[in-house]
Amino acid sequence: MSSSYAKIWASIVAAAAVLTVAPAELTIARQAAAAEAPATSSSPTITEAVIYSFCSLHDLSTGACLDGQGPNGLIQGTDGNFYGTTGSGFASGGTMFKLTPSGALTTLHTFCPNMDPNRLGCPDGAAPGGVIEGSDGNFYGTAANGGVNADHDGGSAGTAYMVTPSGVLTTLHAFCAQVDPSSQNCLDGESPDSIIEGSDGNFYGTTDQGGPYAFGGARPAGTVFKMAPSGVLTTLYSFCSTQNLIGCLDGEEPGGLIQGTDGNFYGITISGGQFVTPLLVGGTVFKVTPSGTFTTLYSFCSRKDPNTGNCLDGNAPAGVIESSDGNFYGTTFSGGAHDDGTVFKLTPSGTLTTLYSFCSKGDSSINECLDGTDPAGVIEGSDGNFYGTTHAGGEFASVSAAGTAFMITPSGTLTTLYSFCSQLDPINFSRCLDGAEPDVGLIKASDGNFYGITSIGGATGDFGWGTAFKLSLSSPTSVSGSLTISPGQHSFGTPVVGNTHQGIFTVHAHSPNAASIILESFMIAGQGDYLVNPTMTTCQQGQTLENGQQCEIVVDFTPSRAAQETGTLVVTSNATEVSPKHGMVRLKGSGRPRGRK
Repeated sequence: MSSSYAKIWASIVAAAAVLTVAPAELTIARQAAAAEAPATSSSPTITEAVIYSFCSLHDLSTGACLDGQGPNGLIQGTDGNFYGTTGSGFASGGTMFKLTPSGALTTLHTFCPNMDPNRLGCPDGAAPGGVIEGSDGNFYGTAANGGVNADHDGGSAGTAYMVTPSGVLTTLHAFCAQVDPSSQNCLDGESPDSIIEGSDGNFYGTTDQGGPYAFGGARPAGTVFKMAPSGVLTTLYSFCSTQNLIGCLDGEEPGGLIQGTDGNFYGITISGGQFVTPLLVGGTVFKVTPSGTFTTLYSFCSRKDPNTGNCLDGNAPAGVIESSDGNFYGTTFSGGAHDDGTVFKLTPSGTLTTLYSFCSKGDSSINECLDGTDPAGVIEGSDGNFYGTTHAGGEFASVSAAGTAFMITPSGTLTTLYSFCSQLDPINFSRCLDGAEPDVGLIKASDGNFYGITSIGGATGDFGWGTAFKLSLSSPTSVSGSLTISPGQHSFGTPVVGNTHQGIFTVHAHSPNAASIILESFMIAGQGDYLVNPTMTTCQQGQTLENGQQCEIVVDFTPSRAAQETGTLVVTSNATEVSPKHGMVRLKGSGRPRGRK
């Protein structure tokens, strides 16, 4: 059952409530199955714990959820607590909440407290998205609907707002404040996505509808905007400014804005681009400078399977992050080899590599995707790997859409960490006590654990109205032994730009006490054009090596420019000693132009 269908069944009465409901007594510890990852029986242990089930407090007269339903994501505040919002229902426009790590929830604000289900008007907004904590200690966010201009031309409008830690809300901007009299388009946009705080102290964000090039009354196009803390809004870019008979060449329906280390802003459009067709939504990754200069970095669906028509490079991107290696990583909701979504890497110059196609494990023809489907963005962990969730699929997707949490290495090796809906209510088999359909990825908290939300499931309601959960990964216990990698450094020489030279590194296990050594991870760090070759590498993440055993890691060096490139092969294990020092093998090589010896 989809989250949108589930939410139809609930109504929310306006209330501000302080809850001290204990977290659900549900903790599930398991090891990643062999079918989910290239791991052996010594894989790290993954524990999922529900810290809060939404709709735990009801209005006795109406049955409405006083604490909200359908959460939209989490952030961790500087005070160590978690903050987020819940979606709107029939009797409320949604909520903003504070949640302690132990599971005590406080509703800070209930949107549209006097909502009339037959009227669009919610002056303080409705359907809030994600929130951020500003440098001033207040919280900032957007609501996709509502505001004083919501009734314009039957549109959705929306607001940008500030909420103090005590729950006092101030509307900073009501969208659709500027209207084109001829087209009735909302020139300042409408239906805003989440916002970020820029390095200059202003706020930046996107609207997924509106702008001067929307198709009549703000349908849909979109904008990128800058907003001063006082609420003064400046439109930096309006989408669909370049178009053909099929769609918007520069994309439309933007979202997922981030600020890069170069000071520019990066994001995605869910649809549009150079290769969009009537049957494919496409999408783009773009860059916008603080002054509004716009560049499309990549248009999806540039590579299609001639037999199935699938967009092999992905379709409908979900968001991007900038990694410590200087590249951008993200996901697409669909597309890939099986049309169930991808994880991709994109260089700053716009070269895209598809790292993984979901539903590579299972049978996509019967929607049995053991590794998940419809991914929802990634974050980078402190180990250099990337972590995220899929909205559907997994081992228990037959019960509901379910979903997964996953880890993927920079070279594209994916491990399914957890499959949701592994714990069913013994009375109501349609309810997943551990949650289902995670929507907006993961965050890593100060305690080292991952946290996220599911849009349905939990301990309440006929099938649950969503959860906040904790995902803990425990590494194998250190053992007395050593691991050596040889050679300890390697030069790839000077291959021609675009050509590949390979280096082979042998990992040896030494364990005099017969203890098993687990190869926890291996990755490439640095800015060079180096990549672990997944086909020729015999080492596997999570692999157990006994005394005297060895495996090989094959690294490809494919220079993209005529310059010296450096990198580092980083290998970790549960051995007390790793040599070279800290398991870091230095790599170097130089590209040379074609025709030069």
